[in-house]
Amino acid sequence: MLQKPSTLSVSSWLYIDFEAKIMALSESLLLLTGICFWKNTYVFPRKHVRVFCKSRTCFLDKVMAFLSTIGDAGVLWIVIGVVLCVSKKYRRGGMQMLSAELLSFIVGNLIIKNMVDRLRPCQIDETVSLIVKIPFDSSFPSGHTLNGITAAVTLMFIDKRMGIPAIVLAVLIAFSRMYNFMHFPTDVLAGAVLGVVSAVFVNFLFKRAGN
Repeated sequence: MLQKPSTLSVSSWLYIDFEAKIMALSESLLLLTGICFWKNTYVFPRKHVRVFCKSRTCFLDKVMAFLSTIGDAGVLWIVIGVVLCVSKKYRRGGMQMLSAELLSFIVGNLIIKNMVDRLRPCQIDETVSLIVKIPFDSSFPSGHTLNGITAAVTLMFIDKRMGIPAIVLAVLIAFSRMYNFMHFPTDVLAGAVLGVVSAVFVNFLFKRAGN
């Protein structure tokens, strides 16, 4: 006679299922990013970025500038990670989040950005008025998106109650970077891919270390 699965086994199944979906998504995004980047490095995505510029309003300008600002240098996510480390309940999760952020920073900001050295859309087309400052580093991948998605996916692993609003915020910040003419769509897409992969990889390491 079959036994009813325990709560622990059901929770484990849901956890593994979520991780599998994340990995499948990251593989799909990697393929799509490669196709977009190969198709046309500048002209193809620039046409799409200008669509956001044409739909600007005073209200949206303020909202998008604010979203970009809170995402600067990943400070918001680092602070959340530190706060989690202070809490006894979420200390391990906080360490995991900060570790994932460190990995994504090294791979995305220090290695890939310097290797690709891609100009930002605002540096190619200077006719668009800007509402945020131009960062000193290159465009590919989007650092704001990378930091936000890395943190949000890690928070999903820690506690979905924190992860879901974090993902919403990370996506809005990512969108603001295109609206503000700071990034091409492929920059944002690549940042999201790297963020997911970094979060999943560090989660795997922490899960393995815990066992």
